[in-house]
Amino acid sequence: MSEEVFQNIKEFLDEKNVEYTYFNHRPVKTSKEAAEVRDMTVEEGLKRGAKAMVIRSEGEYYMFVLPANKKIDFGSIRDILDTDSVSLADPEKVKDITGCKVGGVPPFGNLFDIPVFVDPLLFENDKIDFNAGMRTVSMELEADEWRRAVDSVVVGFSM
Repeated sequence: MSEEVFQNIKEFLDEKNVEYTYFNHRPVKTSKEAAEVRDMTVEEGLKRGAKAMVIRSEGEYYMFVLPANKKIDFGSIRDILDTDSVSLADPEKVKDITGCKVGGVPPFGNLFDIPVFVDPLLFENDKIDFNAGMRTVSMELEADEWRRAVDSVVVGFSM
């Protein structure tokens, strides 16, 4: 099913006239491994990597996108969602919602019918990189083009 997600991302970006590149590589599980296969320093790769986290709150699911070198501040997410109940979605539910394994989820919640929140620190980069539905395919595009294409709420939630 992840191949289908990759194709859906390409179709979505093509419809929005967004230029991108992609390439296949060995499977990666961590942002550090992804930086290495993308032929970047770990520091650059973690800063440019767009990490898509699926969050559960009161039975609803949300996508929070942040630079891979940052961590989620769950207190901020509770404030954003105006709730006391916030947790990472369980890996099986992430796969049910996105068709992807944790680590391969792309920053396109719109393709999965879940709201997208993005930390403004992601836009300190000219380009962003992410796994495109599989742990073996990476995509790169202009950060501003991603922002134009994806309906998201820009709000700070990383630390």
